[in-house]
Amino acid sequence: SGVQLYNSSNNTFRRTNIFLNNNGVSHDRSIFNAFEGCNVSNNQLRNIWFGNYSNNNTIHKCNINQGYSGLGFESSSNDNLVYHNNFVSNSDQEIDNAYDECENVWDGGNVTGGNYWDDYDGDDADGDGFGDTAYQIDGGDSQDKYPLMSPEVFYDVTKPKIELTKPVRGLYILDFLVRRYLIRRPLILGKVTISAEGK
Repeated sequence: SGVQLYNSSNNTFRRTNIFLNNNGVSHDRSIFNAFEGCNVSNNQLRNIWFGNYSNNNTIHKCNINQGYSGLGFESSSNDNLVYHNNFVSNSDQEIDNAYDECENVWDGGNVTGGNYWDDYDGDDADGDGFGDTAYQIDGGDSQDKYPLMSPEVFYDVTKPKIELTKPVRGLYILDFLVRRYLIRRPLILGKVTISAEGK
């Protein structure tokens, strides 16, 4: 597994890339852990799996994509919260994107909403961004009652353009520009403050 938690609690994983493993994330008797903003994809068997009394964990704002199965709960793993995640192209025809034989929560309510499912085929007649019918989770009675109609974009991954505003070409002595354009690169004698602007 990329991440394997056994009898472990109170861990937080943020913006972690977990891919190209047999199993992406495995939980066994692990409680009160959180995965936020993670990319869990292209794992050969299961992207994320909870077993053996793994309770009170949170999966939030993660991309769970292109695994044999997406995310699942079994063996008395209850009271876990799963919301605002993207489930795309998980390929197992029986389990597919999600499996839950336990009792877990798959949405954050009618204000926050649930998850994006690429195989959800419901409508959004009132245009609130949530599907009008629940998404059924395989394995039991669990549902995402407020499935998202479009994928979530969690973080802006566009590379910023950084422009150096100081020092410019010239001679600096103790943070003062003595002569501009004297040389092709800044020549600095002593300490100088560097300034930049992001766009």
